[in-house]
Amino acid sequence: MRLVAAPSQRTNLFRRDFWFGTLDSRPLGVFRIAFAALLLKDALYRLPLAYDFYSDSGVVPRAALLELARADRFSLMDAMPHAWMAALFFILWAVVAALLLVGCRTRLMTVLSFIILMSVHDRNVYVLTGADTMMRVMSFWMLFVPLGQYYSVDAWLARRRGKPLPTTVDAFPVRMMQLQVALVYVFAGLLKLLGDTWREGDALAYVLQLDTMLLPPGVWFRGVAPDGLLRVLTYGTILVELSFVALVFAPVAQPPLRLLGLALGAALHLGIGILLSIPDFSLVMLISYLLFLEPEWIVAAERWLRRRLNRSLPASLPQAVGGNPDAMDSPQVHWTPSRRLLTVFLAVMMLGAIWWNVDYLGEYREPVAPMPGGVRSILWYSGLWQYWDLFAPLPLQVDGWITIPGVFEDGTTLDLRTGAPPNADMQRFVVGPLVRWEKFEENVYNNQYEPILLAWGQYYCRRYNEIEARPIGSRLATLEIHFRYRRSVPPGALPNNLDDDRLWTHWCYEEYAY
Repeated sequence: MRLVAAPSQRTNLFRRDFWFGTLDSRPLGVFRIAFAALLLKDALYRLPLAYDFYSDSGVVPRAALLELARADRFSLMDAMPHAWMAALFFILWAVVAALLLVGCRTRLMTVLSFIILMSVHDRNVYVLTGADTMMRVMSFWMLFVPLGQYYSVDAWLARRRGKPLPTTVDAFPVRMMQLQVALVYVFAGLLKLLGDTWREGDALAYVLQLDTMLLPPGVWFRGVAPDGLLRVLTYGTILVELSFVALVFAPVAQPPLRLLGLALGAALHLGIGILLSIPDFSLVMLISYLLFLEPEWIVAAERWLRRRLNRSLPASLPQAVGGNPDAMDSPQVHWTPSRRLLTVFLAVMMLGAIWWNVDYLGEYREPVAPMPGGVRSILWYSGLWQYWDLFAPLPLQVDGWITIPGVFEDGTTLDLRTGAPPNADMQRFVVGPLVRWEKFEENVYNNQYEPILLAWGQYYCRRYNEIEARPIGSRLATLEIHFRYRRSVPPGALPNNLDDDRLWTHWCYEEYAY
């Protein structure tokens, strides 16, 4: 037995032990709890969307995705045509996430959570966000890390049986998780440097013109922030992203430099979370920061909590839930063939993830080394496919929403999205499950994929004429799918007027075709 190295030694990436030693597993236990809570929330948020987005009766039936979907994909939901099946699947996901949160059968729940997450994402890519991507890639790396050694039912049961779980883990899989977090910032920053608006300092001024994404504080900030401040914050965003790796992995002056990197990143994400309606992205990134905590910080937090509660916990509780808070012992690493094989495998997968990101940069510059189809397929199947073009190279410069005016047989005209007479008001969802409609509408406009537009038209014909069973004379006859939008302007210019693109014309009965 030997003591875990001091923080200054544990964080020196030029030392062999940094990559191939062992780490205290307390940070992994804290990360598991927070990450599983986010997964639980995501599963419950999908329930109201089961009919619209995950059934053949909704706006994205499986048949509409046959041409769109790639061949190298996997989804258990491909075998679920009905909304009740999708709802049961999400309930199962919620149960798995809850068991992962408390650390009951942690290894099995980690595997099941990954399979479910992959199935949900590949069932409907039209509603995926950057937060979904981060949750998916982190779920892959979690497969190779024991997450239940601390603060878990598994640890409590093992202690009661007299066979306590180990309190340390191999460092290499944890370093891969940390590197994945770093990849987000490296390539998000590099992509921003390729955009004129970022290099000129105007990007945030463009972002704040996106009314469909602004939260109330963002609307207020747009009205009071001077151009100079927006320019400073634009450059500051790039600086934070590109300096993150250097700060958190610096081989000297640790942990202060790591704390600085995490603090700057947290300030960036808190700003995004306050100003913009980007579901869960800031939250999942902040949760990923837990992987960078020192075990001593967690022990100090435990002791502070005991003092705060002004009472002592039972003596057996810290050990039952995850080991002795004062024990920092770490066994010597024994390089078994299986450990060597796992290390090589994870290194190859990380190189593949880096290659994927470099290859994506090549879409905006001269490709360095295009990725072969076989390698790309492996990354698709593994869930490690990722894009970090976060408002980059250019921020969105078209801000709009879908309206669907429908004409009924009696001459009544309604916006089928709202059920009210058509008007120029924007329908917005800033919180809750319905926020995913904004991502769906954005993708519908950007791709204008005819099978999806056809399915959306059929959805409303079926809703009004079959489900509501309106009598002849008041049935829905025709509808159109429109995208109303406003193009962004350079800072200081007058705003553009609203434009309108008709994406689709649909008729529910042949006699109304035109």
